Parts: sequence; C-alpha cells; structure tokens
Amino acid sequence: MSKLLAYLFLLAAFVLPQEGHGQVLKKASTIPGGDFALSAAPAVYMDGGTNDIGLFLYGQYGLGSNTNFRVRAGFFEADNYIGGNFEWTLRRSGPSFTFSLGGHYVNDPAADVTFNLTVPLNKNVDLYGGLDADLIVDDDPDLPLWTFLGFSYSVLDHVDVLLEFNAGIVEIAPHILSSGFVFYF
Repeated sequence: MSKLLAYLFLLAAFVLPQEGHGQVLKKASTIPGGDFALSAAPAVYMDGGTNDIGLFLYGQYGLGSNTNFRVRAGFFEADNYIGGNFEWTLRRSGPSFTFSLGGHYVNDPAADVTFNLTVPLNKNVDLYGGLDADLIVDDDPDLPLWTFLGFSYSVLDHVDVLLEFNAGIVEIAPHILSSGFVFYF
C-alpha cells in the first residue's frame, strides 16, 4: 500500500504546479487501516465568468481505525495542483464528523483545513457538507474559504459516486462543481 502512495507522489511531482485552489469531494469517513481508495473527479472552477475545467486524482490510505492519509493532484488548463492531508474521524456513528489538516502547492505553498459532517439519508445515500479553508503563504497571504455540500451514493459495496458544490465565501475563492467515483480496496 505504501508503494501506491509513493507512486502517486512521484507521478504528481513531475507535474509543474501553477496556481489554483483545492476542493473536498469526500464524505466524512475514514477507511480501515491498510485499506486504500482511488478516485477521479472532473471539476469546473467558476471564477467571475471565467471557467476552468480539469481533473482531480485522489489516493487515500487508511492508517488506523480513525486516521487516513490522502494525496491528490489536479490537472487544469490554467493551473495544476499537488497536495496531501491527514484526516481524523471525531465521530463515527449517526452523523459522522471528520477534521483534516494538510497542505498543497500551486504557485505558493498553502496549509489546508477541513471540517466535514456527513448525515446518512438511507443505506446507500449520504448528505455531507462543511467548511474548507486554505492559508496561502506568500508575500501577501490569502485565506480562501469555501462551504461545501455534496451527495454520496454507494452504487456497489466498494464504489461510491459523489456530486459536490463548493461555494466560495470570500472573493478570492472560486465556486467549484465536481463529481466523481471512489473505488475502495
């Protein structure tokens, strides 16, 4: 499993990151230790009439019963993205709640923090949402903020489909619409 994460990091390292913002595209949950998940999600960034369409690739590895490590790369016409984070489950049953902390690089390094709440609607459908923030570290630091809302549908035991909208709360945060598949192994 660690070879898979190393491969994803090396693959993303050959992409020259430029400028962009992240997204969540994940319900509040962690996977069992030793398990991993892969996902791909096309995304549209909407920023004041300017749209950028691209693709995010994600790799996730369960480090224990309540902790994940996640790496992601985004490939867009205007910008590329590489990042990773750790996610901790704070509440597992009923409405579940996770906290994520990590970083990414585009033109400048940035710290990421996400609070994610998921409410199961039935056996196969979850509604999730929360708050996502980046602290971009440069000569003039910025703090883009998003609130996000999404649906997760388990189409098979090991496959979920997600649809998510991220609404930028501040001017520097674009709106993001994304949908993708998550495959659990």
